Amino acid sequence: MLLYIGKTKARVTTRIRQHFHNDSYGSSFRKSLGAVLKEQLDLTPVQRKNGWAFGEDEEKLSEWMRDHARVRFVELSERRVDPVEKELVGRFSPPLNIERNSHPFRSTLEELRDRCAEEAS
Repeated sequence: MLLYIGKTKARVTTRIRQHFHNDSYGSSFRKSLGAVLKEQLDLTPVQRKNGWAFGEDEEKLSEWMRDHARVRFVELSERRVDPVEKELVGRFSPPLNIERNSHPFRSTLEELRDRCAEEAS
């Protein structure tokens, strides 16, 4: 199942490491996935400077991702990235994308993320 489509200006391996091994503060994908799995994994959102993440619980999310998530990527020339991302999100409507997405889960995802932000503050 396709869950998320993203782009990066960084090296692909760097961005994948950010999604899988860093914290949710710098990864919209991680924030969304963590918000969805918050209860199941017993994640606690914590306030960070200018945002929120899952603090000490980030490792629980990383472990779940190592066990269940897979990454595929395609490298494109810089000028083609935005139009291709827009087209793919529109065509596949992955449930963890918020921007440019009409998936029915979008409003639920936004509510889950908002709750995490409120709980963290």
